[in-house]
Amino acid sequence: MFDQVLIRNCNVGENLIDAGLIAETLIFYDKVHILFDHGTLVSSLRSIGLDNILYLLNNRIVSASFLLGNFATYTEAKNQIPVHRFINFSLHKHADGRKAKKEDGIYTAFDAVYGNSRQTRMSAEKFMERLSFRQPGSFSSIPDQATSDLNDSQYVTDAIEMALRRLVPSYSLPHGWYFQIVRTEQGFFVSTNLDYDQINAEYHKLVSPKHSTIGSAFLVSHILSARGDMCFAADYMSELVTNPVSSDLIRAKFGAILQRRLRSSEAISAFQDMRLSNTRALREAINSGERSFDEFLKLLDKAHKFKEWLRVQNPDENLLKAYIEESFRETVFDRLPSKAIRFAVFSLAGIGAEAIAPSGIGIAAGLGIGAFDSFLLDKLIGGWRPSHFVEGPLRAFVDT
Repeated sequence: MFDQVLIRNCNVGENLIDAGLIAETLIFYDKVHILFDHGTLVSSLRSIGLDNILYLLNNRIVSASFLLGNFATYTEAKNQIPVHRFINFSLHKHADGRKAKKEDGIYTAFDAVYGNSRQTRMSAEKFMERLSFRQPGSFSSIPDQATSDLNDSQYVTDAIEMALRRLVPSYSLPHGWYFQIVRTEQGFFVSTNLDYDQINAEYHKLVSPKHSTIGSAFLVSHILSARGDMCFAADYMSELVTNPVSSDLIRAKFGAILQRRLRSSEAISAFQDMRLSNTRALREAINSGERSFDEFLKLLDKAHKFKEWLRVQNPDENLLKAYIEESFRETVFDRLPSKAIRFAVFSLAGIGAEAIAPSGIGIAAGLGIGAFDSFLLDKLIGGWRPSHFVEGPLRAFVDT
């Protein structure tokens, strides 16, 4: 744990990626990789700034790639009924007919932040010197994988309940509620008795209507996003920075997969929470401007030696607390308020790799494990552990 972590679109608030998030992740993880798309790159340029991004890349503190293409929930009306599909999308041609190039997504993001100029183009080219491009490749199947997830009605029900619990904690689901997926040749539609007006009356007390409004498409998109998180992290054989909604759905999905494979309740404890209550409010201080990213880099340099030692240990809560205290001592961050953060640590203690190994797709399918989930099992057998750092505004602050 704490060796390598992947950051992509965390879907938390309007900032998809921000300076404080990067700082907080760098405190714990040795190798940090950012998988940019257009939205996360725009967010990073605005909140971190190009100079800081280049510093992190040039000093190999982080690595980065840019994903060519993305995925989303597409909705269109069929006989006045909203029908949804999970889709891939990418830019092939511009409005003027020019063929799109892989660099265009970078230039577009830079133009959105800094304006279209020669200086902006030079800055974008300097950024691309440290960047790799990822073709959609195996990621192109993510919409199909998420669509397959919709076949599991229990998982869908659990996912919607978990999403609403996290997004609208003041809302209580009524007795007898339902959220059912109905498949059609054009896609799927949702049959539900959820009262979205009532849900959004509570949701918009926390989140601006300009940012998002909860509806069926919005809710199922979390199933797509969680599946994307799993696939990206598995591809990089990495842990993941994610938000509380995706964390809950990842737990549920792996629990379902492993329970079917093991035919036992052992999978329920596959993820264990590691909660640290004495962590400083680093992200909040940087994002508010109370502390600068330059000040943080001095702290990071101090923490580096201890982090090298930490990497070869078996981290527990006491060890991590000692690391935090030592890293922050006698720095400008030492008097920040304390807060609690959470890691979801994947561990199948006492269960060997051979116990979860899929014995061919045919047998896996007989157990209710499809080819897509067999891919995840293969990654687990290969040594991948989908632990994740649970980032998001729902983290609790505690007294100092």
